[in-house]
Amino acid sequence: MAEHEEKASELCYMLEVVVNLAWQDMMPLVQHTIIWERKRYDNDDRSYADMFRQVLESLSREITRVEKEESTDDLEAALLIQRDKHEILKEKLNRLQMALSGDWETKNELFRKFDLV
Repeated sequence: MAEHEEKASELCYMLEVVVNLAWQDMMPLVQHTIIWERKRYDNDDRSYADMFRQVLESLSREITRVEKEESTDDLEAALLIQRDKHEILKEKLNRLQMALSGDWETKNELFRKFDLV
């Protein structure tokens, strides 16, 4: 039991020393990491600042172009065209369902009767 308490005491002392003194060992690493990150940030800022500005300007021009091209009237007209196509497709599907529910001898007869071509 005494041996166990002695080893536990040594371990506790070692942990206390590590906790209390570790910052002294880690401080140079932390300082160098901070300096390195600052230099990297400055280099990135110099390298990418102009490109970032150019990208934003390009996006702004593209958004302006799209806004001019697609007015509300154009979008409404496109929507009406899509609705018409949707109605035609719905009508063909209804005819197909009706055709499939009946007894037909040939495909040609089926397609002619329900205008599925």
